[in-house]
Amino acid sequence: MGEDETSYIQADVDLALARVAAGEKKAAVARTSPVPLRTIFRRVKMSADCDNTGSARPDPKPLMSAELERDLAEWIAAKQRCGMPVGRREIIAKASAILAVAMERRMPTRSTP
Repeated sequence: MGEDETSYIQADVDLALARVAAGEKKAAVARTSPVPLRTIFRRVKMSADCDNTGSARPDPKPLMSAELERDLAEWIAAKQRCGMPVGRREIIAKASAILAVAMERRMPTRSTP
C-alpha cells in the first residue's frame, strides 16, 4: 500500500476541487489528478458543510430599528432607576406605541379588533 501512494500538495487539492465545482465528475478528477477520490469526496463535503452555516430560510427583518430599540432600552432603564420596573406587558405596549409613531399608523393590539 505504501508504494501506491502518491504525494500531492494543497495546490493539487484546490485544482481538483475547482474542477469538481465546475461540474466535472469526482471520479474523473481523481483519475487525472494526484489527489485520491476519498480526499476529493471528503474535501467537497467539508466545503459544503462550511457553506451551509446560515439558515436556509432567513428570519424576517426586525420591525424596530436599532435606534428605536436603544430608545426602548433607555426607557426601561430609566423606569428601573426610578424604582418602577416594568414587566413584559408594559414593554410590549411601549414597543407597540413606539412602532406606531415610527410607522405613522396604528398598530393592532389584543384590545383592538
